[in-house]
Amino acid sequence: MKKILVCILLLVSFPLLAQVDTIVLNHNQTGKMFLGQFIEIYEDNTGDISIQDVLELPDEKFQRSFETVPNLGVSASAHWLRFHVENASELNKYILFFDQSTLDDIRVYFMDHTGEIIALRGGEIIPKSMNNAVEYHNAFEILRSKGTVTTFYVRLQGGEHIHAPLRILHYEKFKRIVFVKNLFSGIFIGIFIALVLYNFFVYLSIKDRSYLIYVGYLIIVCLAQLNFQGYGTLLLWGDAVFLSQYAVYFLSALTAILAIEFMRSFLVTKNTMRAWDKFFPLFHIIYLVAIIAAVFGKYQVSYVIIQINASLAATYMLVVSILLAQKGSRPARFFLLAWVVFLIGVTLFVLKDINVLPYNFITVYTMPVGSAIEAILLSFALADKINILKREKELSQANEIRVMIANKRIVEEQNVNLEKKVKERTFELQKAMDNLTHAQTNLVESEKMASLGQLTAGIAHEINNPINFVSSNIYPLKLDFEDLLSVLKKYDQLFDGVELDKVLEEVKNTKQEIDFDYVINEIYQLMNGIEDGANRTAEIVKGLKTFAYLDEAERKLADINEGIRSTLVLLSSSYKDEMQLFTHLGILPEIECFPGKLNQVFMNIFSNAIQAVKSKKEKTPNDHIMVSTEIVDDQVVIVIKDTGMGMSEEVKSKIFEPFFTTKDVGQGTGLGLSIVYSIIKKHEGTIDVESEKGVGTTFTIKLPVNAPPDADKKG
Repeated sequence: MKKILVCILLLVSFPLLAQVDTIVLNHNQTGKMFLGQFIEIYEDNTGDISIQDVLELPDEKFQRSFETVPNLGVSASAHWLRFHVENASELNKYILFFDQSTLDDIRVYFMDHTGEIIALRGGEIIPKSMNNAVEYHNAFEILRSKGTVTTFYVRLQGGEHIHAPLRILHYEKFKRIVFVKNLFSGIFIGIFIALVLYNFFVYLSIKDRSYLIYVGYLIIVCLAQLNFQGYGTLLLWGDAVFLSQYAVYFLSALTAILAIEFMRSFLVTKNTMRAWDKFFPLFHIIYLVAIIAAVFGKYQVSYVIIQINASLAATYMLVVSILLAQKGSRPARFFLLAWVVFLIGVTLFVLKDINVLPYNFITVYTMPVGSAIEAILLSFALADKINILKREKELSQANEIRVMIANKRIVEEQNVNLEKKVKERTFELQKAMDNLTHAQTNLVESEKMASLGQLTAGIAHEINNPINFVSSNIYPLKLDFEDLLSVLKKYDQLFDGVELDKVLEEVKNTKQEIDFDYVINEIYQLMNGIEDGANRTAEIVKGLKTFAYLDEAERKLADINEGIRSTLVLLSSSYKDEMQLFTHLGILPEIECFPGKLNQVFMNIFSNAIQAVKSKKEKTPNDHIMVSTEIVDDQVVIVIKDTGMGMSEEVKSKIFEPFFTTKDVGQGTGLGLSIVYSIIKKHEGTIDVESEKGVGTTFTIKLPVNAPPDADKKG
C-alpha cells in the first residue's frame, strides 16, 4: 500500500518538478509538430527495469532531449521517455502516435482518473492478441478530460535504428494521416504488382533469366518496403512473431543479394567485367553472416553489418555500371540511371538515421519512392533489351543468308578434297602392298610374307567394303548437292533486285518440293558414311604401315601396344567371326627395339593361336584369344593366351627348332617360331610357353625397357 501511495505522489508531483515544458493540447497546435523537445530520456542498459523501478528513479537520471525527433541510434538498451501533457481543449480522445514503423517493442504507461496505472503495448514483435496499438500503426488511444495534466512513461526497444518521432493527435487528424499513408502504400503496391505481372509474362515469352531474377527482386523489395512502413504485422505476418522479428534482416539482405544478381545477369558482368564480377559473391557471404547474427539474437550487430555491407555493395555496383557505361554499353546506362535514383533515396534515408538530415516526410519516404522509380526505370531497361535482341536477330538472319552462300562454296571444296584424299589413301595402300611384295626376297622374311599371304584375301575384303561404301555414296551425294544448289540459286536472286517476299516464297516452295530437311539429313548421313569408309581404310593402311617397318638397321623407341593393335587389325578378318578377342593393354613406356621384327613376332604367335582355335575339334562359344601387357621391374611383359587345341610336352619341346611344324605339307615352313625365338633373344628378352592338350596355350614374352649397351653388337 505504501509503494502504491509513493507512485501516486510521484505521478502527481512530476509536473511541478519537471525540467521541461508541459505539452499543452489545443485545437491549433495538436499534431503539427514532433514533441522531442518536451521529452526526457533515460537509457536502461540492462533492459530489465520495470515501470515501478522507473517511477522511483531520481530526476537527474533523466536527460532532457533537445532534438525535435530524438535519435536513439542502434542499441540493445531500452530507452524510457518521460513527458507531461495538459489537455486544454474540449476534446478528450487523443492518439499518442510514434511515426516510425520499425520499433520492435513500445510500452506506454500513464495513470487514469482512478489512480490506476494504464499499460499499453505495441510494436513489430508484439502479437495481435497482445497489441493495443490503434490499427497496428504504433498509435495508442489516450482519454484525458479538459484541464487534466498527465505524466507519460514510454519504453522503446528495437534491433534497428531507433527514432522517437512522437506526436499527439486528435482522433480525426490521426485518421486523415492513416488514410494518406494507406493511399501512398496502396499506390506503391499497385506499381509493384503491375511491374511484377508485366515482367513475369515477358519472362514466360522470351525465357530470359534476367526477367525472372528481376521479378523476384521486385517482390522482395515490395515486401521489404511494406515492412519498413509498418504493414508487416497488419498485412503479412499477423501473429507470426518470428517472421515479424526477423523480416527486416532477411528482407534487407535478400533485396541486396537479388539486386546484385540482377545486375550480373542483366549486364552479363561474367563476360563484360570478369575481373570485377568475381568479387560479388563476397557481398553475399557478408549478408549471410548478418542473417546468422540475427538468428542468434545479435540484432544490432546484424543491422550494422547489413548497413555497412549495403553501402559497400551499392558503391561497388555503381562503379561497375559506370565503367560499363563508359565502354558504350546501352543497358549499363539504363541501369546506372535507375541505380543512381535508388541510391539517392537510400542516401537520404541513411543521412536521416545518422542525424545529418532532419526526420521528416521526405527523408522517411524517400527510400520507397526511390525504389518505385528505380523499378520503373529498370523495366524500361529490360524492354529496351528486347529491342536490342530484335535488331540482333535481324542482323543474324542477314548473316545467315551470307553464310549459306559461303557454305555452298565450302561444300564444293570439301567434295573436291574428299575425292583427293580417297585417291591419296588408295595410293598409300597400293604403295604399302608393293613394299610387302618386295620383302619376299629374304629367306627370313619369307616366313613373314607367307603369313601375310594368308591374310591377303581377308585384307582385300576389308579394304573393298569401305571403298565400295564410299563409291556407292558419291552418286546420291551429288544428287543431294544439286537439290541444295537449287535452293541456293533461289537465294542468289536476292542480289538481282527481285522482291524479297517473292524470293522467300519461292525458296519456301523449293524447300518443300525437295524436302529440304531430309536432304540436309541425308547429306550428313552420306558424308558420315564416306568418312567412316575412309577412316576404316586409313585404319587398315595404318596397321599395315605400323606392321611393315623397314628401318631394321638400328633400334628405335616404339610403342609395343601400337604394334599389337596393328597386327590384330591385319588379322581381324581371320578371327572375328569364329572366336572372341580380349585385350588388356596396360600403360607402357616406349622401349628401344626393332619394331618391325617385334611385329613379326606378334604376327606369328597370333596366327598360330588363331589356327589352334580353328583346328579345335569341339568348339564352344567361349573360345577366345586374350592378350595383355604390363610393366614389371623395368620389363614389358606380354601374355598371349588361346583356348585352342594345345600341345603335348614333346611338341612343346621342339616348337622353337627351325623347320619343325605340325602342319600339313605346304601349309607352313616351320620357321615361324624359330624366327620368333631369335628376335626375342636379339632384344635380350625371354619367351616362355605353357600348354595343355585340349585346353590351350600361353606365350609369355618379357622385353627390357632399355636395351643393354652391347645389344646392337649382338644383333
